Amino acid sequence: SKSESEEENDGKNMKKDTRKYRFRNEARSIKNSDRCLCSSGMIYESCCKPLHLGMDSKSAEIDSDAERVLRARFSAFALRDVNFIIRTTSKSNEDWVNEEEDKDGSLFWRVSIRTFCKRYAFVGIDILDKKVFSLEPKEGSLGVQISGWFDSITSPNAQIAQERLENNKKNRKQTVSKILFRARLLEDGVPVSFIEESKFVREGPKWMYVSGRLVSAPDLDLE
Repeated sequence: SKSESEEENDGKNMKKDTRKYRFRNEARSIKNSDRCLCSSGMIYESCCKPLHLGMDSKSAEIDSDAERVLRARFSAFALRDVNFIIRTTSKSNEDWVNEEEDKDGSLFWRVSIRTFCKRYAFVGIDILDKKVFSLEPKEGSLGVQISGWFDSITSPNAQIAQERLENNKKNRKQTVSKILFRARLLEDGVPVSFIEESKFVREGPKWMYVSGRLVSAPDLDLE
């Protein structure tokens, strides 16, 4: 077994490695005039760059379509832009970690993303299908029940209470986009690909990535 001094040195070395890994800039670069890595056919400056830089004046229009955010995330993986990938991930995603509450968990998440980015070369993406729809709040949900109860005791009549309830339900509608795509990658020079159905949800003015489900070719139904 290791002595206390050896274990102490191992701990110091691990902290040094982690600190160096955390602050080392591993993002790849791309010229503004280069073809964007998201397979849109546009140049980077007028495609994914505004989203990557968080330029609000331009991102509002781009964010109106979840597909643009999906493409921007793909090019961010290619550029190893970990911050953008995290910034466009919904808090409802199972991997999401609050950095202020769990610094170790947040660092592990960042390292996991960076490791995935370094493992592959991201060649391109093909959009196979996409749809946008709204989810109604469930009638029996606690929020709807409380809202209905509150309106029933504060409204002068049943009609106004019902109108308020309908407005509250409308405001709680969740706009969802599901996009089916094929990602084309290289692993050690060998072509690999996968098909995923990504789920995005509208949170204010932004489309946020919620989850992804791998789909096998025999399961595809695009009609």
